[in-house]
Amino acid sequence: MTATGDRGPLWEIFLEELQDYADALGRDALAMERGDADSSRSELLDSLFRTAHSLKSGAAALGVEVVAASCHALEGILAGTSRSDSSTDETLIRLLLETSDAMADSVAKVRAGDDLVWASMAVLLPQLHDAMPEASGDIPDMSVESQEINTGEFRERRDRTEPDVDGDAPMTPTNGERPAGTTERGSYRVSSRSKSQARAVHSVRVSTRRIDGLLARGEAVLGAAERLKRHGEELQAVVDALQKFHGQIDSSETDSGSERQLLRLQIRLDKVGQLLDADQGALADVSALHAALVRLRMVPFERAVNRVERAVRDLATASGRQIELVIEGAEVEIERALLERLVDPLLQLVRNAIGHGIESPEARYAAGKPDWGTVIVRAIPQSEGVNIEVEDDGTGVDLDALRQLASERGLTADEAEDVARLVFEAGLSTAEQVTPISGRGIGLDVVRSRVRELGGTVDVTTTRGVGTLFRIHLPKMSVQAPDLDGIEDSS
Repeated sequence: MTATGDRGPLWEIFLEELQDYADALGRDALAMERGDADSSRSELLDSLFRTAHSLKSGAAALGVEVVAASCHALEGILAGTSRSDSSTDETLIRLLLETSDAMADSVAKVRAGDDLVWASMAVLLPQLHDAMPEASGDIPDMSVESQEINTGEFRERRDRTEPDVDGDAPMTPTNGERPAGTTERGSYRVSSRSKSQARAVHSVRVSTRRIDGLLARGEAVLGAAERLKRHGEELQAVVDALQKFHGQIDSSETDSGSERQLLRLQIRLDKVGQLLDADQGALADVSALHAALVRLRMVPFERAVNRVERAVRDLATASGRQIELVIEGAEVEIERALLERLVDPLLQLVRNAIGHGIESPEARYAAGKPDWGTVIVRAIPQSEGVNIEVEDDGTGVDLDALRQLASERGLTADEAEDVARLVFEAGLSTAEQVTPISGRGIGLDVVRSRVRELGGTVDVTTTRGVGTLFRIHLPKMSVQAPDLDGIEDSS
């Protein structure tokens, strides 16, 4: 297995692709589980196969054999999956989600410099191999020359494993099995209130290091343009002063030669001023160019939503609750590095909403609430940044209990808003018992710390019996100038 040292820009692009494909596998697996009406079963299987095949080729090209072999195994599993019979979907979905997790874990370990980068993938590979249909054969050599399989072959292999059916069968089972979107203990569903629908976009991958280099150069030119503007203003002040001085000079006190020299100097200064004006006009688009370069690093909030949906699914299972996840502002664009660092705090707030906020179906019924609890995750663009909100319609924070716990630790607060903010103190939790998702009182303290590291703020409002709203405000992320040595040659 090839080491994971610095392999240049291709390696960085592969890591970004690995994360994107991990998200894609998870997204399509969840769509299959809940019976997404926007995609037929056949379309989802095709999409999953394309993802596995594309990643296999990239991994093989860079010699990452365990990823390539895992994707080859996925191809075999998907090729043997029926378009009409969903009886094996539970195992398939589990393997897809575990593969997605293992890929994301590998990316995180690479970026953190962990020695056991591919451990998660290596542990999963035997399970994938065992799940392959016998006709798929053993996992072959993953050299670049062996990567000739395509989606046409996928359909041919898949069609040989199932009876001919007319059209796509409905994804929701009709034989009494659990409906898609329902796990053993809990249920979840997802809805979107975004203002615009996703559309196909033609794109190419560019190393973020190159984009950073362009941004740094754009900022340098932008700075030069600002300095040029100031120099022009200073020059104009000199011209104005000269004109004023020339008007105050008594012609009887100067000879004609000196006056002519003064006049020629004024004309030359006027010409230099005109040239500066022309240059400023030519550089007028620099700020627009810089803004366009900044947008190269922007990605839709939807990229984080995929991981939020997965978390809701797992938390609904663990807690036995019925959760509706509502997404607002999926189309809002956020700087990519900022969004990646925001995911963990966001997931913690969602975990808190389900673990501390949303009641059990029985408790909600007793309180006169719908059986399904609602968690809203929204992104709201602001003139100087973005707000990220997580809102639930659960039980709200017990401020009296929180005040009592704080008092025992020597913390005081008078106003309700100040009491609510005590939830961010480490070790304070009103949960009656510790569970895998709540009760230790450390999650929200971490959220506050992470948000502060990003230069942002986090606040909370709550109403007992009605629900809780957490709001993160993040300023526009300034672009840090990278080390430009070697940027020109990083092709």
